[in-house]
Amino acid sequence: MVLSLHVIKFLKQETKFNNIDNLSHHALYTFEFANFVTKIFKKCLINMTLMFQEREVAQRGEALDALHDKTENLSVSAQGFRRGANRVRKQMWWKDMKMRIIIAAVIIIILVVIILSITLGNKKK
Repeated sequence: MVLSLHVIKFLKQETKFNNIDNLSHHALYTFEFANFVTKIFKKCLINMTLMFQEREVAQRGEALDALHDKTENLSVSAQGFRRGANRVRKQMWWKDMKMRIIIAAVIIIILVVIILSITLGNKKK
């Protein structure tokens, strides 16, 4: 849109010639017009490049935001896992302790039975 407005304005101002003398000026203006169009084209390319780079930066920003959200979710999950693991560890410790107490009680009962049977057996003789 901007390019076409500049081209129309340039054509209206610079391409008027009525006689042969103005033909050389017309050639000069045509060369200038080509330079003018080249400059505008370069500016358009630069603007397009900047626009694409801005899009890429925005996409990277979105990707970084998504990565940040995933990191936060992973951190929360890790804390939950840690709590759960501690709870399970304590439960297993209590189960292990109960088992040791039961085994120790059984061994003590067996020893008491053996000792009583030996002492009572010696008293009967």
